[in-house]
Amino acid sequence: LVDGRLDEHGRDGGLYHLVLLGSARYLLVFSPSNVLADDNAQRTGEVLGDVVNQRVARTLETVFHVGRAHRSAVPGLREARAYEATPVERIGHDAEQALQEMVGLTRLKEDLQEARMLAAFMKRRMELGLDTELDNRHHMLFLGNPGTGKTTVAKLIGQLYHQMGLLSSGHTIETCRTKLVGEYIGETEKHIRQAIEEARGGVLFIDEAYTLITTKQETKDFGKEVIHALLTVLSEPNPDMIIILAGYEDKMQQMLRTNPGLQERFPLQFYFDDYNADELMEMAHRLLQKRNFQLTPEADKELYALITEATAQHDEHFGNGRWLHNLIEQGIIKCMAQRIMSQPSIPD
Repeated sequence: LVDGRLDEHGRDGGLYHLVLLGSARYLLVFSPSNVLADDNAQRTGEVLGDVVNQRVARTLETVFHVGRAHRSAVPGLREARAYEATPVERIGHDAEQALQEMVGLTRLKEDLQEARMLAAFMKRRMELGLDTELDNRHHMLFLGNPGTGKTTVAKLIGQLYHQMGLLSSGHTIETCRTKLVGEYIGETEKHIRQAIEEARGGVLFIDEAYTLITTKQETKDFGKEVIHALLTVLSEPNPDMIIILAGYEDKMQQMLRTNPGLQERFPLQFYFDDYNADELMEMAHRLLQKRNFQLTPEADKELYALITEATAQHDEHFGNGRWLHNLIEQGIIKCMAQRIMSQPSIPD
C-alpha cells in the first residue's frame, strides 16, 4: 500500500494489513473482501476511513506501545491512522526495565539516558527535514573493571537502539582478540569481516579491546588489522551498527592514543563504577533468591562482613559481580552441598 513492509493477516470478510511506514509509524488497514482484488491505491485510500477497525487499533497500541493516532500521515490516505511513538515510548519497556533494575551503575544509567535523548532528538530532526546531514553513528567505549556489567549493558544497548529505530535488528555479537586475530596472513581479515557482517543491524561488542594493540614490535601480530578494519566501519555515516569497545579505563585510553583516528570516532564514553559492599550484598540476595536459597541472619551477617573486607582491599583486578558470583556458587553453595550430602540422611 505504501513504502514499507506489509504484513497481512486474514480475517472474516477481508484482511488486516499492518504496514510499517517508517522506523516508528504503523498503519493498520482492514480491507473488506469486496475490495481485496482492487490494487488501486487511490481506491484503497477512499475506503480506509470507513474500514479501520477501532478495536484492533487499540490492540495495536497495546502490543506495540504506540502513541496517539495522527491523521494524514500518508498523502492520499485521508482518514488513515498512522501510529507514531514518542522517543520516550519507543525506548522499550523490557530492555529499559532490565537496565534500571541492574544494581548500582547510577552514573552509567544517567549518561546512557542523556545519550539516548540526544540520539532520539537528532533522529526526529531528520524526520522533520530540519537536519539533512545523515549521521547515525553511536559507537561507544565501555570503561571499567571486570564484572561491572559491561557485557550485559551491551546487549541492552542493541535492544534499546533498535526499539528507538536506530538499529534494524538489535542483536549483539560478542567477540575478543582470540576470536578475531589469526595466526597466519589473511586469517584476521577474514575473521573481522565475518564479525562485522554478522553484527550489521546490531551491536559488535569487543571485550578487552586494548589487547588488539601491543607495545611489542612484533611483525606477526595482526591485532592492528582489526583496528584498521573497524576504522572503515567507524567512518560510515549510517553503518546500521554500534561498535562497543570495552576494557580497563587506563588501558583503553592508552589504546586510543596509539591511533588518533580512534579517539574522535568514539565520542560516547561510558564509565562502569566498581560496586560497593551494599550493592554487592544486594546482588548476593538476588542471586540466592533466584536459586531458592535463604541465608540465616548469622550467615547473612558473615557474608556482609566478607564482602565489606573484599571491597575495602580490592584493586583494579577485583572481579566485582564476577567475584561475587564465584563466591556464591563455588563458596557458599558448594559448602552447603558438602555439608548436606555428607549427612547420613538427607533432609527434605
